[in-house]
Amino acid sequence: MYYLLNKESVSRYIQDWLKWSHQQRKMQAANPYPAAERLRKLKAERERQTAIQGEERNGA
Repeated sequence: MYYLLNKESVSRYIQDWLKWSHQQRKMQAANPYPAAERLRKLKAERERQTAIQGEERNGA
């Protein structure tokens, strides 16, 4: 009911929140936490190892 009576202010609030959240995501991507960066590197290394093992199995 509140939304129906205040569509303009609710829409503006949502737009502002979305803009803020996108800015925060950009900041996080530009300045990742050290632990998150370490986990990304570990994941990439694991995927690389899995790909190498798959190639070895298929080629053997």
